[in-house]
Amino acid sequence: MTLAPNCSMAATQRSNPCSAALFSFVTTFALLYMVNSLWSSSHSQMFATAAVHRMQPVAQPQGLSHMPLLVPGPDLYGNVARGHGPIHSSAAAQVVGYHSAQLSDETDHARAPSKARPTTVGIVALTGTVAAIVVAVWHALHYRRHFHSQSAGSEQAQWALLSVTGTKKAPLKLTAEQVIRQMYENINVRNVEGAMEYIDDECVYQDLNFPEPYEGGEAVRKLFTESCSGIPDDLLFCIDEITTGDPLACGVTWHVELDGIPFPNGRGCSYYRISPDTGRLIYARDLVESALKPGEAAFSILRLLSPVVRVVLKGQRRDGASQSTGDLKVSVSQSTDIEGAGELQGGPIFGAIFGLAAAVYVYLLFISPSGGLMPGDPAWAIKPEDLQEVIGESINFFFILPILNMLGISGNGILEAPIVNPVAESVFNINEAYIFMFLPLLLMDRRGRENLPTVTMWGLGMFLTNSMVLSYLAVRAITPTAGPPDSKSPLARPFGITGAVVFMVAIIWFFVGRPDVGGDLTERVAFFQQIITHQRASFSYLLDSALFYMAQIILIGAVDSEESSKRWLRFVPFWGLAAWLII
Repeated sequence: MTLAPNCSMAATQRSNPCSAALFSFVTTFALLYMVNSLWSSSHSQMFATAAVHRMQPVAQPQGLSHMPLLVPGPDLYGNVARGHGPIHSSAAAQVVGYHSAQLSDETDHARAPSKARPTTVGIVALTGTVAAIVVAVWHALHYRRHFHSQSAGSEQAQWALLSVTGTKKAPLKLTAEQVIRQMYENINVRNVEGAMEYIDDECVYQDLNFPEPYEGGEAVRKLFTESCSGIPDDLLFCIDEITTGDPLACGVTWHVELDGIPFPNGRGCSYYRISPDTGRLIYARDLVESALKPGEAAFSILRLLSPVVRVVLKGQRRDGASQSTGDLKVSVSQSTDIEGAGELQGGPIFGAIFGLAAAVYVYLLFISPSGGLMPGDPAWAIKPEDLQEVIGESINFFFILPILNMLGISGNGILEAPIVNPVAESVFNINEAYIFMFLPLLLMDRRGRENLPTVTMWGLGMFLTNSMVLSYLAVRAITPTAGPPDSKSPLARPFGITGAVVFMVAIIWFFVGRPDVGGDLTERVAFFQQIITHQRASFSYLLDSALFYMAQIILIGAVDSEESSKRWLRFVPFWGLAAWLII
């Protein structure tokens, strides 16, 4: 196993430039002194030999002609070698006396240059000082470059070791914008593993299309895998704008393109936060454009439902009870988590609230004049073409007649389905499938059956007006609890499956049904926006779905036990009720 290079730098980063300079000076001085000593010793012998060879022949004095005579000449330093050569002592005295003046002059002249020559110690000291300064400057620059990372040296070594062993990813040195752009690019080429390189192991990814956030790296990997495998290869997520001011967080607006064409209702915005420790995505929240656009009517829905929702939440919060075991009392607070809340409290206050909501519902949809809070015309002033469309939608209930006609069954015109825009048919049948699934749930609720004809009210809600749902909740609220709920009816599973199938058929019908009437996708989306903002009946279907969702939360919470593992399904619109009935 080999560590990354940054693991070996810890010792270097702990060095001090001053101590390194002193060490460099002493070392340089010692080395140069040794070199000089060796150089001087070796050259002394050479100079001695050269001195002998430089002995000069001179004129012999009278009486000494039989003797060879050599006179020492100066060496390289101007020093005269004495006592060398075959000169007898008596003759030497004569020679010395004869040439004393000449030798004295030559010797003084030869030694003169040595007075200006720098000493060996001076040369060594100067060279050592220069070397020490150079080493100190170099080392100071090197030390400064690594000073800021000195405290992180051990952490870098740990990351390098963990990156080799594969137990932890090395931290990224990218901004939030760079991380998110890289993640988008990998998702667009369906490279899940590449995208996961930018996801922290502790990431919490909250896609508001799903009821629960994805927590942890493996959960996010599952989300990415399912998303990439469930969409076409030419469907791309394109960034419109992305913030760059914060290196650890950014906001993004984006849209979806299919084969280079912007996808209808495919816009969204996201918020991302990066871990300062790992440099990877630690939190994300995606908000996708809704296909339902009620316009100004959304404020009316909000004002209508807010009092009811507030009461529901407060009632469930009060259900946090103090549980006692012997003398020990444990307070269970549910102020922030309503999933484990018990059944909605009954009483005259709740009955009055639901009764008032039912009255407001009837007034807004059937009586309030045109141009008011609700779009379109009231029931007493409905246009003939709008009335004809509502009748056609009712006849094509659950797409039975349109499907029979597609199979070639028309009964000589008796079973001929009215021609209705497929978008309007789909919205109508989704709403009908939702309330259809409530019958088995209502049959389990003893509290509602005490004073109400459950099946009758359910039938009126399906085929006449959905205001019956609010009326049912109002009467139920003032009815005392009549014991534990009944077990699931045998109708539960067939009703759940039927509702789910109709919903899926409605979605398919919305996009591809009756192409000669519905047109292409752009025309269908435009028609949908038109009917929910200009037709009161179509808008009421959206309002009814919101009321059904509220009733689903209340009734499943009433009939399902606190310990049930399926209790959370009540918070999933439509599909939660279908799954609760089927499972």
